[in-house]
Amino acid sequence: MTLAHWVLERVTGAPRHTSVSIGTKRMPIPGRDYAPSLVDDPTEAGLTMRSQFQFSLSVLVAATIASCCGRWVASYGLEASDLVGTWSADYEASFGRRCWYRMTGVETLTLRADGTYQQIYDDGRGYVYVSPWNRWRLEEDRGASILHLEGGRFYPLGKEWAEALAERSWQYHSDDDGRGQPLDLDGTEVILHVRSRSGERSLEYPPVCDLDAPVIVNFRLVASPAATSTPLP
Repeated sequence: MTLAHWVLERVTGAPRHTSVSIGTKRMPIPGRDYAPSLVDDPTEAGLTMRSQFQFSLSVLVAATIASCCGRWVASYGLEASDLVGTWSADYEASFGRRCWYRMTGVETLTLRADGTYQQIYDDGRGYVYVSPWNRWRLEEDRGASILHLEGGRFYPLGKEWAEALAERSWQYHSDDDGRGQPLDLDGTEVILHVRSRSGERSLEYPPVCDLDAPVIVNFRLVASPAATSTPLP
C-alpha cells in the first residue's frame, strides 16, 4: 500500500477489514471496532463492539516518517537457498499491548535445502505444536518475495483459531496481506513476506488485529544453514 492510499483511507475514514467465514456466513472484524468475543472458541465466534479509534495528525506525521525511513523493504534478487536455515519469532515481543488478545511463546521455522520445512510453536505455557516436514517454496510476485508454507498454521490469530483454520472449519480474510493486497487463507498454506534492510533479512507474517495499527510477527535467522538437507523422521 502506498503512502497516498494510506492518507486517502485516513481522510475518508474507510476502514480496512479482517473477517472470518464459518460455513457460508462471513463476519467482518473492522480494525478495533469489533473483535471476536470468544477467541478461544471459533465455533461460537461473536462480535463485540469496540470504541471507535480516531487518528490524529501526529499519527499521520509519524507514519509518513516511518514510510520514508524505517520500514523493511522487499528482498530483491533473492534465491530460495538464501532462506535455508532456522528462523525464530518471539510472539510476546511482537504483540506487546497492541491487540485485544495476547500471544506468548516462540515459533521456529526450519527451512531445508530440499524444499521441506518444519514449524514449531511453543507458547511457554504447556502448548507445543510440532509439524510434520511439509513443502515450502519462494515466489516473486510484483516485486515482493513471498514464502509459501504448505500445511502451515497461522498462529498470529491465536492457538484455537489457528487449529480451526488448519482443520478447514473456517476461512480467514484480510484486506491487507502485508503489501496492501487482499488475503484469503483456507488452511492449505500460510505465507510470509521476505523483507530486507541494511543486508539483514526478516520473515513477516501478514498483519493481524487492527490493520491501521497492526501486529506483525517477524522472524530472524538464528541458524544457517540447516544441519542437513534430509528431514529427520
